[in-house]
Amino acid sequence: MKKLFCAMMHCIWVFLFYIANICSLYSIWSKIYRFFNHSIFNGTPLDIGLTPEHANKKLSLLKWTKDGKKELFDAIGSPHWVQYCINQVRHGEEQPKGALDCDEFSAWAAAALDNRLCPLILSVSYRKKGELVAGGHNVCVYLNKSENTIYHISNWGIHGPFDDLSELVQSICESRQAMLIGYSIHSRGLKLLRFGVKYPRDLRSYGLMMLYYSTY
Repeated sequence: MKKLFCAMMHCIWVFLFYIANICSLYSIWSKIYRFFNHSIFNGTPLDIGLTPEHANKKLSLLKWTKDGKKELFDAIGSPHWVQYCINQVRHGEEQPKGALDCDEFSAWAAAALDNRLCPLILSVSYRKKGELVAGGHNVCVYLNKSENTIYHISNWGIHGPFDDLSELVQSICESRQAMLIGYSIHSRGLKLLRFGVKYPRDLRSYGLMMLYYSTY
């Protein structure tokens, strides 16, 4: 009976994920959240053109801080806010209070990495086996064009190489011992580029590169 109920809940989560992405709710809510909470940081210049190693070194200065009620428990904060926090910590100050979870880490990395790496924001939603509630993780995916491989960076550090996005998404789900609900890919400007409720088996490095350049 419990297995049947969990299976029903999984279908409900998949349906909700599909509707949320059809309506671009994640992107719209994150932009509203940024406007009301992070506009004050827009004047903070971003570090740009970074290598993954350099970006990871900067991100390692920050402590992961979960979203709260103000974020409705899930919002992609501004990379300028993250940059402000990095600057404060580098100058010997305490990390400012506020949400700094995988969403913010990934958004900053997507803005800071060298454009030639074609950085994009990937959101993976999943449900751990035996649990009813859904979870998820955001990363910044980027390319190694010389190897035709894909990597990702977030508060988990740098991971890769992966041959395609399906392998990358599967590795995230397996690390949480979870079942995939769906994935979505956003540009650094939070434009929804693609989403699905199955593993994206047709997206290799070239496909991600084309998605990246479609935002220009």
